[in-house]
Amino acid sequence: MIHQTIIACSIFTCSKNGHVLVGANEDEYTSYHNMWFVPATKEKYGAVFFGKNNMQAQAGMNEYGLFFDFAAIPKIELENQKIDFLGMTEILVSCKNVDEALVLLEKHKFAAPASQMLMADASGKSVIVNAETIVPKTGNYQITTNFNICDLKDEKYDCLRYDKIDRTLSGANDISVSLFRDILDDVHQEGSLSTQYSNVYDLKNLKIYINWFHNYRETVTIDLKKELKKGFRIENLGSFFKQKNFAELTFERADKNYFYNLIINKIEKNGVDEGLKLFEQLVNAHPDKADKIKEDLNWVPYSLISKARIAYDNQPFDYYYVSFLNNHRTIWKSKNERLFQSLKILDYIKKNDLTDNDFHFHESLGYINMVLDNKEESIENYEKAIVAAKDGSWEKIRATNTLNKIKNTK
Repeated sequence: MIHQTIIACSIFTCSKNGHVLVGANEDEYTSYHNMWFVPATKEKYGAVFFGKNNMQAQAGMNEYGLFFDFAAIPKIELENQKIDFLGMTEILVSCKNVDEALVLLEKHKFAAPASQMLMADASGKSVIVNAETIVPKTGNYQITTNFNICDLKDEKYDCLRYDKIDRTLSGANDISVSLFRDILDDVHQEGSLSTQYSNVYDLKNLKIYINWFHNYRETVTIDLKKELKKGFRIENLGSFFKQKNFAELTFERADKNYFYNLIINKIEKNGVDEGLKLFEQLVNAHPDKADKIKEDLNWVPYSLISKARIAYDNQPFDYYYVSFLNNHRTIWKSKNERLFQSLKILDYIKKNDLTDNDFHFHESLGYINMVLDNKEESIENYEKAIVAAKDGSWEKIRATNTLNKIKNTK
């Protein structure tokens, strides 16, 4: 199963006159986005991914020019959907092209009922995939926005962005990065649902041209071959661009995750102690929002754990929820610094009586100690998490399965 939770986007690809390009607007209700580079190993291909602080990949391209991105659509009702988890990160590090990706997809179910994916490769081949169908490209271009691609044939859709992209590509004698950037500008969104970044991917030359927060005057170019040689790293995508404009600052401050992102940013730049100082300053400066800021602090360890997991094997912490729920995830071991940062934050939360959810608190401690190979502490906290969870809940099942796995692992 492919599992993604994605907000509305516009994605299109075209192959013409020897060029193979993809354009993508990432439209979100929330700010702060990461870009992370995963170099190749003997078993895996190198790739770059884009996503938020939970490190769930929204889009990406690998060293062979295989690309994916998701767009939101009305939910497709699925019956008897057995969870068989596969993340898109696995496709990019395992497959060179669309054909290989489709072979891998045949072994799993696409269970992202509220989104559909466009995949494209350097040969110009592309497909759109959702829970109902797989639609290959038949002409020289293909588009997905925010309606089920099955509705295209009978024109059972209403999307101005799709129509605008379609008109431009159908009338284009040639394609270029500048043309694709102009299209992305034409269909970008503003307001509470706003285009966070716009990417043009050159699948043959392995370059990405990025514009931030619908500012199409400033473009950052990513040369994937060069960047992968620099090793694994996670970058704040916005940090590549100049001073923020008024529109972006206004959007950030209206973001429900504004304080959460401020704290994470501070920790990444200056360490946990400075991050906790900032937390205290924010609580004092915004007494009317103190409860929300305290709640945000409780979620910061999840971001740090996910980044540690990405560094280990490019699998975000979100995968834990599905994998241990179904009792098929192997335990990983690491001494990544972000795990120790998480422990320090959780200790601060406990000492200052800031815990907002006993289950999540003990599950986090149990999970981190499991990865750090502190078996007794891990078992103790998972037992407490099970007591705190509601009977019959997914949380209780997941914690029970994880505890059994820990006890049976030497």
